[in-house]
Amino acid sequence: MAIKLLLLQSNEEVIADVQELVDENDKPIFIVLTNPFIVKLVENPELEMLNESTSNQPRYSARYYEWMPLSKEKRFAVNPDWIVTAVEPIDAVMESYKEKMDGIGRN
Repeated sequence: MAIKLLLLQSNEEVIADVQELVDENDKPIFIVLTNPFIVKLVENPELEMLNESTSNQPRYSARYYEWMPLSKEKRFAVNPDWIVTAVEPIDAVMESYKEKMDGIGRN
């Protein structure tokens, strides 16, 4: 499993299990996304109300939204030209994504 955080040309940040489908010359034909979710960083208002002793706590949390929620498919072939960059997600995002996948049994 290669979980990556992708920035798409549509400006969506998507987290998914990512695999490359390549031709005989190792040129990517498609990028296959399994269980993709859009990741949004949202401000956590509850943390705003805490006292200053917890000011080192993160004020934001990640929210996940199913990518292409009207599809029956859970694997998508994406043109490599649509991917601006692919990076390793931070540990907290990686763990919460894995927990989400375990909780809904989509692996």
